[in-house]
Amino acid sequence: MDESNPSPKRLRRKQKQKAAVPPKSATLSDDDHQALTDFCRLATFEETSFESWQNTHTDLDLHVPIWVSQDLAKNGGEALVRCSRSIKSGQSNTKPIRQPISLNVPIPPGTSDGSRLTLPGIGDQDAEKVGNLIVIVHLK
Repeated sequence: MDESNPSPKRLRRKQKQKAAVPPKSATLSDDDHQALTDFCRLATFEETSFESWQNTHTDLDLHVPIWVSQDLAKNGGEALVRCSRSIKSGQSNTKPIRQPISLNVPIPPGTSDGSRLTLPGIGDQDAEKVGNLIVIVHLK
């Protein structure tokens, strides 16, 4: 058999052999260990039921990325967001309407890359609920 074109069975066997090798353990420096300890101390979690999570995280939320300058993120201000949202009527056989949205979003001072700003009630909408507009801030 040609070794340059191994059979799928042989490839699976090689992959299993590679997976069986334990990863090399890395030791942390004292600074990294302290940073990790500090992070774990600050991390919090909240237990929530699926029903309450579902009420706050719907498929109607509209996620929109924006890019702002370093100065705007550091000092705060406003950024123009343009997007469109989907509005569905109560009838199942009708197509959703696309509505353009253009609004100034306040950028708080000290905003970091990847921050999420939630504007309630501006996302997609169906006959019963309205989602949120979630603006994801990226730095230029």
